[in-house]
Amino acid sequence: MIPIKHLSIKDKKLWKLVDKAYWEYHKKLAIIPASMTGNNHPPKDREVGGMLNHINNMCWFIKRYQEQFQFPDDIIDEMMVAAFFHDLGELESMTFTKEVIVTDSKSIRRETHITRDDEKAYNHPMYSIKILDDLSKDIKIPNDQLDRIRNMIGKHMSHWYEKGELPTSMEEIVFSLADMIVSRNEFRLEEDERENP
Repeated sequence: MIPIKHLSIKDKKLWKLVDKAYWEYHKKLAIIPASMTGNNHPPKDREVGGMLNHINNMCWFIKRYQEQFQFPDDIIDEMMVAAFFHDLGELESMTFTKEVIVTDSKSIRRETHITRDDEKAYNHPMYSIKILDDLSKDIKIPNDQLDRIRNMIGKHMSHWYEKGELPTSMEEIVFSLADMIVSRNEFRLEEDERENP
């Protein structure tokens, strides 16, 4: 089971793609924060596992948007897939090293160190699209669907990058807005009674 509470995808092929990606990257996703610099993103996103929390916040926003504005299910499914993949390219910029530390004659502590190549991190949407393309090769997802997902991922940083490609379709605009809003320091996910039985 993927531990992202608000991730909801009805299309079986798209769900298979996200499930495949999760199990490919789950160990790293369980530890990386959404922000390596400690800037941007709410405090919980800057902790261990913060990337999963950021993805969850994106999915929450998308669900709320659908409830409010009645986006069709197929577009919401594509937005959910884009939410899962949009920052996976950050992993391409990170190097993980493990260290075993002997603290005294009876104790051993294991640590994972993460270093990041900032130039690669800046280009993470491109790497995210590559991961999407690599993992979708053996799943027969229509090209027009993949193109819409690629466009959302590729343009999601338009609010951060001066020369970034601007979103043009409604779903690209909403997706970019979702990332901008949930990445703010003061963002708080507002749970609904329906979500906590």
